[in-house]
Formats: sequence, structure tokens, C-alpha cells
Amino acid sequence: MRQQRNPIVLVLVALLSTVFLTAPPAQASVVPTAPTINKSHWIYFGWPGEPTKLKSLAFPGGGLAPARRQAIQYFVSAGSTTYYPNDNATDLRGQLGWSLADGYLPSPISTWPAGSAQVTIQHFANSVHGATAVYSRVTVKNRAATPLTMALNITAPTTEEHPLSGAPSRSDNTSMAYDLSIPAGKSVSKDFVTLAFGSADLSSAGTFDTNYAAMAKYWNGRLSKVALPTSLPDPQLVNMDKATQITMWETVEVLPDGDWQQITSGGNQAGLYSYDAENDNDEIDILLQHIRIGDYGTAAKIMSSTAYESIPTSWQDRNQYLEAALKFTEPYELYQRLSNDNAFFTSARKDLIRSAAHKIQGYIVTDPADPHRGLIEKSNDFDNGSDYLVNDEFAAIYGLTAYQNLATTFAKTDPTWAGEAVWARGVAAGVNTALNNYLTSYTFPRVGEPHYYACLDACAKAPAYNGNYLSTTWLMSSLPWDGALTGNTLGGAWRDTFDATNYAAFTARDFQAPMIPPHSWGAWSNDDSGYGNAFNGGGGVQLLASSDAYLRTEAISNLEWLLANQSAPMQWGESFRDGSWTLPEADFNAYGLASTGKAMLESNVSVTSDGTAVIGRGLPTSWITSGKPTSWQRVPVGNGATIDFTITPQSGNRVQITIKGKAPVKFELPLFVNNIVSASAGKVDNAQGTVTLPAGTSSTTVTVRTEAAPPLVVNSSTAGSIDVGRSGDNQAVGQSFFANSSPTLSDVEVNLRKVGSGQSDVTVSLEAMSAGLPSGIPLASTTIPADSIGTNFTTVTAPLKYNGLVDGRNYAIVVGQQNPSPDAYYQWATTGSGGPLDMASYNGTVWTSRHRGNIP
Repeated sequence: MRQQRNPIVLVLVALLSTVFLTAPPAQASVVPTAPTINKSHWIYFGWPGEPTKLKSLAFPGGGLAPARRQAIQYFVSAGSTTYYPNDNATDLRGQLGWSLADGYLPSPISTWPAGSAQVTIQHFANSVHGATAVYSRVTVKNRAATPLTMALNITAPTTEEHPLSGAPSRSDNTSMAYDLSIPAGKSVSKDFVTLAFGSADLSSAGTFDTNYAAMAKYWNGRLSKVALPTSLPDPQLVNMDKATQITMWETVEVLPDGDWQQITSGGNQAGLYSYDAENDNDEIDILLQHIRIGDYGTAAKIMSSTAYESIPTSWQDRNQYLEAALKFTEPYELYQRLSNDNAFFTSARKDLIRSAAHKIQGYIVTDPADPHRGLIEKSNDFDNGSDYLVNDEFAAIYGLTAYQNLATTFAKTDPTWAGEAVWARGVAAGVNTALNNYLTSYTFPRVGEPHYYACLDACAKAPAYNGNYLSTTWLMSSLPWDGALTGNTLGGAWRDTFDATNYAAFTARDFQAPMIPPHSWGAWSNDDSGYGNAFNGGGGVQLLASSDAYLRTEAISNLEWLLANQSAPMQWGESFRDGSWTLPEADFNAYGLASTGKAMLESNVSVTSDGTAVIGRGLPTSWITSGKPTSWQRVPVGNGATIDFTITPQSGNRVQITIKGKAPVKFELPLFVNNIVSASAGKVDNAQGTVTLPAGTSSTTVTVRTEAAPPLVVNSSTAGSIDVGRSGDNQAVGQSFFANSSPTLSDVEVNLRKVGSGQSDVTVSLEAMSAGLPSGIPLASTTIPADSIGTNFTTVTAPLKYNGLVDGRNYAIVVGQQNPSPDAYYQWATTGSGGPLDMASYNGTVWTSRHRGNIP
């Protein structure tokens, strides 16, 4: 492909030849043989608008494939010794450095040792005279105390990689080399430029430094206009948010007819499945994130494109994913609510929205003899073949809720919209009722417990752990949290069992797929041995809808796990395996990046349909106890308005929030639940852990009872109980739980009562889980005096002390009796706020699972 250059570029080469071509062509290569480049790890970069198929790729050791052409390699030699970047090493991170400039700019930097020298290679793309040029700088640093002589070798001719730092010492039609003399402790750099897209006279385009400054100014300028964290307890999370948004912008393509399209990836050379295409279902959720951060210009251009507007009628011919048609209305609703761009909603666009919404009714099963009547028809949203998916029911409910809001707004000035909101509410309610009925009548009995997975019936292609399918249900449908933000109030069985469903997935993961780490939902698609996927945060963010404070922080844990498991600097394969840099099994995915940005934003601040900013709902207590501030700017809250805010931990168990801009605020850190002493401003709801502030409030300081880990509560209701300390099968009983970011366990609350008389003391211990059962090895233990428990259920606190819990790991609280008895024993209420995760009983010899049900 390198030979297929634009003729205008050839003119450019001729113009530059007097500057760069000073050595006659050699009969043999002027550089040593280059190693085989490792294409399993890469990062793409380029310029917005250009075809994504012309994105450039950089590899860990600094190799460059401009516009995906043949890779150029850079390496050095001294005498008879040649030094290469060891980018095929198993311990890749230990062998070389690979990062982004300033931590987030689309300018990959590779660093590796070369004897007594260190080589640093940096690339970036810039728009030059309407074309895209890729600039490269190779720096060789002498780390020795004496001068160093080396050769810099480049596997490209000057007609491809044009020198900006003087002519090479040697060159031919395939390569070039520079002889370098480097003083002790000093560095020498050589700069280059090549054309990736379009045509331009690069001889007048400026230096590496001037173009880098222009590139950085462009991207920082765009970031300065959207919602952005300016301070988080881990600064790398700030870089993560910036980098993912820039990459989403990089993959926006402008077609020759002027249409804007959101492409899912910039491609790869590793032979993996490529997402270098427009995917309807991906595009919708990436588009939502552009809107959510306030980039209305990009969103409007994409929504105005012919390809996007044809989704309701063409999805079956293109991507085959029904959920794209079901959630088509969602970006329009969010755009209308946040942007205040009423002119965007022309009569033709309103008619399109109405037509799309009414198509949803046509996807509902109507056969009265079918038990699925009232549900959305089978689909292949997960490449699952054909199943009745919870995702589609949720997507329909959310899509119709969005349509209700639009219809209500349009009806204020257009009488033809009267009744549309009522119609949408009725259809959504019908789907919701059908879903709840099917769950209670068919799914719960099949599973064996009141919870569900991604498929309402068994998933044919995911017979084992399918927590990944479940997280994709949350990702793609977004109903539990984003639907609620939009105004959905429909619920019932699916909502009531939402927490139990997530805990069941975590338990199934630990029991069936222990190779999947905590805070990873696993690999896409249905492989129970997978490691992780790019959508990890997009699954967890819907857990913000949970009433369980632990589950609410899952999205941040998901993001921190992604940060520690990158496939390339701030990039992730759609699916990836473990490794020094995780090994992609499919292409990178901008949809995954959009879900990362969404999880970051909404865990910190979400905005409801009435403009209320819900701040801090997903922030772990460890963020507060770190003493470091959490700060955001330019968060859209509706009608074109934005707010800034900063959460600042203070001494004396106090947390302050300051707000700039006018919006009602709900300040609701998980730390606040049943823990608020007072607030200097706002209405306090201690049980919910919320401080409500009217619009215009500039600050409040909340004092909490403690910032220490609260007692672990493993019971809260006597609706279900189990015998413990009874000779036979129930000598001891364990209930599992998942550790959070606090490593310390100080107390455990259990709800017990006596049956019979003459009991001995209660034993309480902490054990790790192994193969889904308590390990039998106490990590800590204590007793509760028998005389502190009566014949009525009594909540007692056991002082169980342990420091060393691992975040996300599964543990068990084991309750028994010092002397088991057939007649004098206890009952333990176990339907607790921590969720009835997994129960097991001990008969004196072995543990037996009692509560797992039918894990798919």
C-alpha cells in the first residue's frame, strides 16, 4: 500500500527531494534487519473527520503505521550491536514505557533501553493545510558518563518519512540512517513527518514543536467546552476521562456528502475483528455521551445524517440489533432537555421521531397462546442467536419514556402531539407488566430464586456464567438508572429484584468463573473463562439505581479496574485477556469508551429530567477518606445551563460541597446512608443519605457520625430465617458478602433468636469463600453470649475484627453454636440489606450450598 500514493503527494516528494535526498541509492539496505513488529498491541490516532480507515497506528516499541500502511520501525546500533525495542516481551510493561503525552493527548510515547542509551519515540497527528500529517520524534539519550556514538535506523525512505532535522547520513529506497554523536548525559533528537490523509506541502507546515503545540491547543480547546473532571482522588482517572473523549472525537468521520458518522474504531493490523464501521446500536450510545457532556454540535451533526435518521427503517438490513430501533428516541430527548436547541426539532424531524416510536408497538408479541405475549419479540442483540432478552424490554420502556417527554414538550406548541405521551405511557406500561408477569411465572421458577439473568428463558449460547450478558443488558438498555433519570417510574418484580440479580451474577462469576477478577464483568461475548471487556464501566453505572450503597460504587470500581488493565494507553479491546498490557481479542471500541465516560460522569453527577443534579451517588468512601477533592466543571443540567462543583473532605468527619451555577442538587454520597449528623444547609434525609439543596445554594458542609467502615449488616428482616447451631445439617451456617474498598471489618450485626432453652454461646467467624463455599479456615472469630439473645428476634453486634479484606472478593460470615444441640439452637434472619448472596450449611464434615439456585 505504501506505493499507492496520491499523485499530488508525489509532487510534494519532488519538492522536498533537494532538501532530504543527499545520498545516492544504496545497492543493499543501509540499516540492519528489523525485527518482526508486535501488532497485538497498538493504539490508533488521527484527526476528526478523516476516514477512519486512514487512522495511523503506533505500537509499543514506537513502530508507526501511518494511515495503516506498512509499519516504520526505529532502532539504534552501536558498532556491531543493534538494539531493538523488546515489544514482544511477556513482561512488556517491564521492558519498555508506553504512554500518552500529558497522560491523555493522542500522542503515544514509547521509551526503551539501548545499552547505555535510552530511546524515546513520540508520534502525533495534526491537521496541516486540510490534510492530516503524522509527526514523529526519535530522541536518543546518553545515560553514560562518556560520549556515545550510535546510528539511528529507520525502515522507511525519505520519500515516506520526511526528515525535518537535516538529511540522513545514509539512505536508500527502503530505509535511512543517522550517525549520532551524543555527549555524556545529553540527548539528540531527529524529527520526521509523513502524510496520512489528503495532500499538502509539508515543507512549509512548520516544525515538530509548532505542530505539537497546535495539536495540543486544538484538543484542549475542545475539552474546555464540555463537562470534565478537573480533580479526582486518582489523577489518572482525570486523564482517562479526557483521553477516552478525545478518541471518540477522533473516530467521527465526515463523508464526501457532508454527513457526519460516528465510527466505532480506528481499526487494527492484528487481524482481529474490526469495528472500523458505523454500528447503529453503538452509535446511539456514543451519541448520548456527546450530548451528556455538552458537545451539542457534534451530536446535532450526527443526528442530522442520512444514515442515522434511517435507523428505524434500516436496522434489520444493517446491524441486525433490535435494540437500536427501540432506543432510537433517547438521544433526541436528552438533546432537547439539555441543549435548549428548539430549532433542531423541525416538523420533519418530529415526524421521524413519532414514526420511530410507534414502530416499537410492532415488535410486541401478540399471539394470545404465547406465554411471551406482551413482551418484545426475540432478538440477536448480543450475537446470541435469538432469545427473549431483558435488554429489549428495558430498551422499549426507556425509549417510550423518552418519547413521553418529547411528546409532552412538543404538545405545548403543537396540538397534533396531544395524546402521544399518554399513548407511550400505556405501551410502556404494557411491556412492563408483561415483563413482571413473565419473571414471576416463568423466569424465577426456572432460576430457582427471585432474580434474573439476561435471557428471560435459558440463553442458548451462554449456558454458564453470563454476567457479561447481564452487564451488557445494563449497558445497552440503560433503564435502571438512565431510564429513571429520564423519568421512568415503572417497576415491579424486575426492579424489586435488581440488587439480588447483580449479587447473583457476582456469585455465579466467583463460583463458575473464578479466573474473572473482582470488578470485571468478564469478556465478551459468552466465554466464562474471559478476563475483561471495554464496556466494563457501562455495566456498572446502572447499579447507581441500587438501594445498596456497596452496589452503587461498582462503576467506579469497574473503571479503576480498567485503568489497571489497559490494552494500550487508555484503550481496551472489546474483549481482552490478562497480560502486562492486556491482550485484545477483538478491536478497540469507541462504544466502550463512551460507556467509560458515562460511568465516570454519572457516578460523580447525574442529572434528572427536571434538572436536579444528583452529586456523589457512586463515589466510594475511600475517595472521601483520601482527603483529596473531587471537582467537575461545565456539567449540563438543562436548557443550556451548566454547573461546576467541588467535593472537599474536611477534618472532623465533615464533607463540604461547593456549587457554581443554579440547579437543584441532591448530595448523596454512599457514606451518608444512616450516617448524617447535620448539614449546614439543605434538607437532610438520613435514612436515604441525601442532602437536598434548592437551586442557587452555593455550599453545604455535612457532618457524618463516622468515616470508618460501618458494621457489616447481614440481616434486616425476619421474613426468612434459618436454623443455626442445630446438630445435623445446620451446625453452622454461612452467608457470603463482597468486600468493598474498605479493608477493615470491625463489627457484624446479626439478627438471632433462641429456639428451646439451654443454648451455649453463639460463634461468629469470617472466612474466605472457596469454590462458592466457606473455606473452613477462620480469618477472625468471636462469640456472642447466649444470655444476650432472647426468644424474639434480636439484632446483636459481634465485635469481629479483621484488617485485610480484598476489594471485590467474596467472604462469608459463619454463625454457629459452641455446642450444637438438636433441641436448643438459634434461628438467624438472613434476608439482609447486603443481599441473600449465597447460603451454605455445615454438618460437621462438609459444607453444602443452600441458596445458589439454578445458576445458568
